[in-house]
Amino acid sequence: MYGLDNSKYMDRLDGDKLKDEPDDMGTGVAITEETDRIYTDRENEVVVFDSAKLHIVTIKKTPTMSDTTLWNPFGSDGCDPGWKNFVCVEPAVVSTPAVVAPGETWTGAQLLALE
Repeated sequence: MYGLDNSKYMDRLDGDKLKDEPDDMGTGVAITEETDRIYTDRENEVVVFDSAKLHIVTIKKTPTMSDTTLWNPFGSDGCDPGWKNFVCVEPAVVSTPAVVAPGETWTGAQLLALE
C-alpha cells in the first residue's frame, strides 16, 4: 500500500488505539498479519501494488471521505489464510461522521483504476 505512511490510524484490533504509521521510505505499507485499521484524515489517493500479478490499483476518493480503511480476512486465531491473498482498502467516513440534516445532501465517491 502506498499513500498511508506518515499518518495516524485507529487499530480496530487494539481497542481503537490511535497509532502512527511510520515513513515507509518508499517501500509501502506491507500486510504481514491480521489487520483492521482506519487511517484518519488521509490523502485522496491510495495505491495498492499486487506483487503476484504485477497490477497497480489506484483508489481516489472525494475529500468528503476523510478516512481510509485497511483490513484483511484473518479469521479467528489466524486460522483463515485468506489474508495472504486478500486485502480490502476502502474510502470511509469514520473518525468524524458525516452529519446530514433533513433536506440536505452529502456526496462521497471513489474512482478505481487498474494498471
